[in-house]
Amino acid sequence: MDNFPAEAQKVAVAAAKEAGKIILNYYEANMKVSTKQGNPRNLVTAADKEADALIIREAGGTVTDPDGREWEPESKGVIAASSAKIAEQLLAKVKDAL
Repeated sequence: MDNFPAEAQKVAVAAAKEAGKIILNYYEANMKVSTKQGNPRNLVTAADKEADALIIREAGGTVTDPDGREWEPESKGVIAASSAKIAEQLLAKVKDAL
């Protein structure tokens, strides 16, 4: 991370710490963690999804469901983008495709 500006490093470290807390809380609370398999080597849990969403938001991105509502772990899909403008463009393309 030596090539990143100091402020970007602070944001990345803070987001990673918070994401770690989310994952740890799932396991400490003995919450049922179900996995979804994207491919044979890729298992994803709700804790992973929440941690990913937090990192994207902390970096200034937007995370919504395919209807444009705020993403939640129970959402039936996800649109993640680096900005609200790009998220709107992606949502329009998704709606056009459906």
